[in-house]
Amino acid sequence: MLDTGRNLTHQLTHQLGAAIVQGQYAIDKSFPTEAELSQQFNISRSVTREAVKMLTAKGLIASRPRQGIRVMPSAHWNMFDADVLGWTLNARPSLELLREFTQLRMAIEPEAAVLAAENNQDATKIKAIGDALASVKRRAYGGL
Repeated sequence: MLDTGRNLTHQLTHQLGAAIVQGQYAIDKSFPTEAELSQQFNISRSVTREAVKMLTAKGLIASRPRQGIRVMPSAHWNMFDADVLGWTLNARPSLELLREFTQLRMAIEPEAAVLAAENNQDATKIKAIGDALASVKRRAYGGL
């Protein structure tokens, strides 16, 4: 199916999650049943059931008795989940999403830098950071 470095549940979760984010399954439409997925990927129902639970926890799908599994709109996706974030960034994210990430970084990174500086008094590391910054400045400004 996928790589051998992950168990079957994670392989199926990643394959289906990436496909959902890439739009291979229509939003708010019917999704294959656990039985259909098991047959399609030639894996057990228990593996499929666990993958469906993982995708549900990530907000990509919703499963309801007698209604089946449905793909959820991206507003329901847990964008703080590393997998969802990775799939989204690999699937050509929208300009709006990139703008939101940039705004988040602008709000968080200055404070994170202050905290890192306050909590690390290792002179060797501080010198290495200063040297790296000087190198970046030299390359950016042509040796000025």
